[in-house]
Amino acid sequence: MVKALKWVGYIVLGLAIIGGIVAGKTYGPEPEYSFEDKKFAWSYMLMFWAAGGVSAIFTLAFAALLDHVKEISDRMEKVERTTERLYNKTS
Repeated sequence: MVKALKWVGYIVLGLAIIGGIVAGKTYGPEPEYSFEDKKFAWSYMLMFWAAGGVSAIFTLAFAALLDHVKEISDRMEKVERTTERLYNKTS
């Protein structure tokens, strides 16, 4: 589950970068004359990058949180097993 969530975060980041470049080229202002090149819309690119970056960071942070919860759960399970063995041994 955690690995899948990490992959989702990385995919979101990659798609945001690619999507920002595509949006910047697509939504750029039209040239005034036909011989001019179409301009690049930096604001659209930065907007995509910022939104994708924030989404990816939150997804990766949630994955890290779940990873820590799993580690804590594993530790507690180990402590419970050890305590149970000690209790059964003394009884």
